[in-house]
Amino acid sequence: MQFKKIIFLSIFLFSQLTISQDYTNEFLKPVCPDYKKSGSLSEANVLGMLLTLGMSSAGSFSCNFYINYDGTYPSDCNELRCRIKNQQVILNNANHVIKISKDIISNKNTSSSQKQKQIKQGLVKIDEALKQWKKVSSDSKINKDTSSFIEKNLNTSLEVLIFKQLEILPYQAKATYFKEYSRKEKEKKRIAAKKEKERKRIAAEREKARQIVAAEKEKERKRIEAAREKERQETLFWSFTLSLIVFLFLCIFVRANRKTKRDKLKADKLKADERQRKRQRKINEEKREKLAIEINQHMNAYEKIYTDKLNRYKDEFKELYEKVISEEEELVKLKGRHPKIKFIVSSRKIGDSKSITIKNIKKLLTKL
Repeated sequence: MQFKKIIFLSIFLFSQLTISQDYTNEFLKPVCPDYKKSGSLSEANVLGMLLTLGMSSAGSFSCNFYINYDGTYPSDCNELRCRIKNQQVILNNANHVIKISKDIISNKNTSSSQKQKQIKQGLVKIDEALKQWKKVSSDSKINKDTSSFIEKNLNTSLEVLIFKQLEILPYQAKATYFKEYSRKEKEKKRIAAKKEKERKRIAAEREKARQIVAAEKEKERKRIEAAREKERQETLFWSFTLSLIVFLFLCIFVRANRKTKRDKLKADKLKADERQRKRQRKINEEKREKLAIEINQHMNAYEKIYTDKLNRYKDEFKELYEKVISEEEELVKLKGRHPKIKFIVSSRKIGDSKSITIKNIKKLLTKL
């Protein structure tokens, strides 16, 4: 019977230890890969630095030491970056350990005085590290200007202090804390899920109501838009009709105006042509008068010249005619005395005064 109690007690303690370890593994895990790295070459004294450089720099940060010389970023700068990036997670883990530690210290019956002393010493180290860590902002960037400050305050491994403190804390206290914390977290998640579900329900109802209102507004908008479109089309129709009427009137007016202008231009052209014809007739008359005067002047001059010539020709013809008649009379007288004389004389013949030539000359002189 006693043996069964021992076995049961052992199983219970093992299960509690397992539960405690499960809770610890669930909520407190190493965040950064080189979380055990601690110390800084830049913060060590000259002798310690030389000794360290002469042996090994493993375990100490050399990020700032090297970055000031060649501007390179050693691999342990990545650990500092990790601590900056996950600072809030590591600080939350520290807060869990601090709360458990303070609960144990406040309840002196849960552990021995020696354990209490170890827990208090661990809290002091964690508090000192926290003060240094909180000096570095979570959005800090490592470069030549900030590397010294960041390495100085983050070279202490807060995660190592957290896990060392966990090792000295009673498993029952850890299990109870993390179990309660898990319950609270689940309750928070449940409440948050319930609130989120309610929020989604309200949001869905609001969205449905919004959609209904939006549908009504859209329906009203379409109705108003259709009415406006109808009004616009009617306005457009009447505007087009009025514009067409105005256009037709304008066409008629323009056409009539053009016809009036054409008629006026035609009348003006006829008047201008008539004036031109009158001016031309006047000019022609003046030219004819001038020409007539010139012709008369020339004719008078020619008439005088040719009258004189004609009179001279008449006189000459008269003299010639009288001479012919005289010679013809002489020839007649000679014929009476000498019948054969007409055959002898060749320069003159009887009847020359009545010849065709004399007649033509008389006619010509008569016409002239």
